[in-house]
Amino acid sequence: LVVNEMAPRPHNSGHYTMNACDQSQFELQVRTLAGLPLTQPVQHSSSGPVHVVFLGELGERKGTFVLLEAWARLIARPDAAPARLTVAGDGEVARARSLVSSLGIETSVGVRGWLPEAEVAELLADAQVLVLPSLHEGQPMAILEAMSRGMCIVASNVGGIAEMLGESGGVLIDPGDVDVVVSALLEVLNDDDARSRYGAAVLERVEAEFNIDTVAERIDQLYREIERRNSEWPHRSNRGPGF
Repeated sequence: LVVNEMAPRPHNSGHYTMNACDQSQFELQVRTLAGLPLTQPVQHSSSGPVHVVFLGELGERKGTFVLLEAWARLIARPDAAPARLTVAGDGEVARARSLVSSLGIETSVGVRGWLPEAEVAELLADAQVLVLPSLHEGQPMAILEAMSRGMCIVASNVGGIAEMLGESGGVLIDPGDVDVVVSALLEVLNDDDARSRYGAAVLERVEAEFNIDTVAERIDQLYREIERRNSEWPHRSNRGPGF
């Protein structure tokens, strides 16, 4: 699974297409590598700690250190449900590990750095929540991958993320605010039903909007429209001024 990014939708463009996700192939890969039955959905209710994952480049832009500060405050709250956080990706890995140590949150946070494809699949198969408190984004593939598994998503309201998630597909937060991250995570950690609702909404949305067949059809329609307009162009060019 290659975690890359898509550019946000241009505000002044007449046509655009979202990136696509071959949901069946992605699910097959994740569950096969993790040894899970192909029909098993994400389990948002369990007796163990809720598993939260950050997946992306570790650094200021992705909000990694804001997240770790927020996590330290979160687990100190007596009203927070048991949870664990896995931070995975390249970038400022050493700085992240140092901050985890200085905050004293090693027992609930693991910083794994960059992971190969198989280990990313295993990580997502074992998680319920994806958190991405970025300062700037396009349309992250990490979110699309989490959507294809029906995960609950907490992410910054920047770039194209809101458009990806839709109206009820996740918890959108203001970037750069530790307290906001704490509140958002507290909401989803303490409410199994809310996680399930968000997960069901994104699963439905990824099939309707990001399915590879759906996107391919949109691209085909776009090319047909371009072809039609190009075929009309010579006729317009032969008209006089004002046409």
